[in-house]
Amino acid sequence: MPYVVFMPFSVCSEVHESHSRLEDAAACLAEMTRLYSGDIPLHPVTQKYVYAIAAVDKNDKQIDFSDAEKTQAAQLNLDPKSLITRVPRITTFSHIAKMYYEASKLIPIASINLEGILDSKNEGRHFWTTDAGIGQALAYAQQAAFTLELSFKALLEVLGKLAETDGDQGQRWRTHNLLGLFKLLPDEERRRLEQWWNHSDAKGTHFNGTFREFLSYSNKVYTTWRYIADLRSADLSISIQILLSGAAFLLSSSDSLLEERSPIKVQSTFTTHAESIDASGDPIPPTKEAFVEGRVRSVRVPEGFDPFSIVEVIIDSDHHQYDVTAQFYKRNVKDYYGLEGKRVRLTGYTREDESHLLKGSQHLDHWEELPKEPSYVSEDRTLRGSVYDLKASPGPFGPITKFNLVLYDKTFFTLVECFFLTDEEREKLKGVSLGDEIMISGCVTLLDGEPVILVRPDLVEQVTE
Repeated sequence: MPYVVFMPFSVCSEVHESHSRLEDAAACLAEMTRLYSGDIPLHPVTQKYVYAIAAVDKNDKQIDFSDAEKTQAAQLNLDPKSLITRVPRITTFSHIAKMYYEASKLIPIASINLEGILDSKNEGRHFWTTDAGIGQALAYAQQAAFTLELSFKALLEVLGKLAETDGDQGQRWRTHNLLGLFKLLPDEERRRLEQWWNHSDAKGTHFNGTFREFLSYSNKVYTTWRYIADLRSADLSISIQILLSGAAFLLSSSDSLLEERSPIKVQSTFTTHAESIDASGDPIPPTKEAFVEGRVRSVRVPEGFDPFSIVEVIIDSDHHQYDVTAQFYKRNVKDYYGLEGKRVRLTGYTREDESHLLKGSQHLDHWEELPKEPSYVSEDRTLRGSVYDLKASPGPFGPITKFNLVLYDKTFFTLVECFFLTDEEREKLKGVSLGDEIMISGCVTLLDGEPVILVRPDLVEQVTE
């Protein structure tokens, strides 16, 4: 009867082959133990070893161990936890966290602010004041906060710290307190995370502080929004963008640590910081701060509406013999909009083996040395997006003087306030509801290239595709 050395939730028989004898499977398991320096971590959910032995039939379908096999296993001094009778049908923290992260990237807003919703004098139809709006705000916030927590536990899982901390004091990892989870790590791993954080996109683009400061900032965000049903909290704002950048950093760190510890090559799906080794186990050159000055030749914006896709700004550098490609997130439109043909001065991070790439790019001098242009410009243009808010604004003496539509623009990932001042203009809103995807034309005011206001609408058309 064949035996396979398993990793829970993942069959590694492709690497180790099936074994015809239990003795051979036990020797294979011992080799896995040796590669872990004699310590195979327990899985936090199954409480079984990360690597274990399973019995399979000729079609590689898992079956139960017979009594004779259990007796033989005892004679071979195999720990019962190293024998899997059933591979669990649930997933790991790492898989769950990555599913939550991918889902959270679809959240159409970067932040939520519920300030003023308790004002009884506010009778406007602001989206967050409706039952559906408040429920959606809470769901968005809770999902982003929980994604960050799951990502931290995924990292602890890879290090074997979840099961390791189980004991007389209970399962100390069962907490929403991020600083508490951080304390479960040994000093060496804490320092390593803090070093990786200093070269991460999360710090370079979203949260300019230390890793401990980030944890303090987001430490109680889940409990604050998880138990905010009565909406009496003093802090009713949350940055989804910052939380997801932290989650991506932790998932990237988790992948790197798994790759480092596992005898099976693991392909990392997150690359938000400088990993210490590549897929072949070879050292990767460390990142270093870099400066680039030159003229922008082209700006390559990827298709689609993924706000985390990478925009490439190609620069004819004054100080390099080659072009330098500065990378920005697509959602950070103001960082790359209108740069083509202009001179820029940027800082960021690069590596010796990727010296032509500048990651975590940031502008110097707040554009002061770029050609001076008005902050605001207006032009006729057509926008496309979804209806985020729809409300009437009363005048000082009672009658309605304007009707506002807030559009979530899917090109610039921003909210645009659209004003309908006349009866003729308001007539164009017939049949338009919250959540509808529309095209709207009018005079658009842009701030540093980003649309903020639309007036004199001459077309409102629902998108039916």
